Amino acid sequence: MKVLGHGLFVTGVLVSSCFAARAVTPTASGPDGVITAKDRVQAWGEAAGAPFAVGVVLMVAGGVLARRRRRGGMAQGTEHPGGAPEGAVDLALEGEAPHARVATGSHRPPRRVVEAIRDKLAALDAKSDPQTVFTAVDDILENDVPELLEQRQALIDDLGLAKFAEMIGHFAMMERNVARAWSAITDGAVGEIPECLARAKLGIEMARGVLG
Repeated sequence: MKVLGHGLFVTGVLVSSCFAARAVTPTASGPDGVITAKDRVQAWGEAAGAPFAVGVVLMVAGGVLARRRRRGGMAQGTEHPGGAPEGAVDLALEGEAPHARVATGSHRPPRRVVEAIRDKLAALDAKSDPQTVFTAVDDILENDVPELLEQRQALIDDLGLAKFAEMIGHFAMMERNVARAWSAITDGAVGEIPECLARAKLGIEMARGVLG
């Protein structure tokens, strides 16, 4: 989808650029045979207006398609919330509610949530099958991250604001890179997965270290 979108966008740029610069010979309608601005616009519109409009439409359509995310054959839908410019941690710290979890009930202690994320990431490496990685990171983003964020006030009370800020910064690093791994799989860019996982593992280890 992204390749098609980029192709349409580039085609639209080329078409609209060529016809935007189209030389025309307008018919003078001004006094004493003067060619007015209206004459030039009218002549250009008749000669190049329609192809130029087609180019603009291709640019817009290509831009929309290029921004869409696909899930390949694994699932259907749009980009995961974590793959947005701001992840769930960033949004939660700005006061927005965490992405709702399907499961409900009592929360695990934050340290257990962090340990669970650490264990899931530790089980993944450069040789892991993309479907296995996808299942693990999707579970982290859909369940573990929101569960910890729902307890952020309790964490602040327990750690203090300064220590919480340090921990949540490391946790956000993990979440962003897990989301990037998710997006890399859905985009077919499997070569980016190992680096994303390595940074995510580092982030969760540092968050774990602050929690103690």
